[in-house]
Amino acid sequence: LQTTLVEITALSSAMNHLCWEDLDGEKISPIYILNLIREQGIFPPDWKALISQHPRFAEHFQKISRANTSFPILMMRSTEGLVVLDGMHRLIKLSLDGVEQIPSKIFNQLPKEAEI
Repeated sequence: LQTTLVEITALSSAMNHLCWEDLDGEKISPIYILNLIREQGIFPPDWKALISQHPRFAEHFQKISRANTSFPILMMRSTEGLVVLDGMHRLIKLSLDGVEQIPSKIFNQLPKEAEI
């Protein structure tokens, strides 16, 4: 698949999806975590302070801080728009970095290898 650039604004529904869990098993959206980071008002974020203030989200803070954004985000087209298959933590990091066009590989249907 060819890598294409997707406007980050086209991914707002994907980032609002309750696709993550905190340490208590409560469903949360990536945009919720992004907003917590932005509320800190520090760039680059103080990851240790965020983990200290919000320990139940530590796993996500750590994954975002270590995310390798050199890999494209894998997505699939659906009736609701684009669905992120792999790379949500990278997407949040790119958003924090101010990237407006996200390098992506877009599938028209779920690849056979991804079916469970």
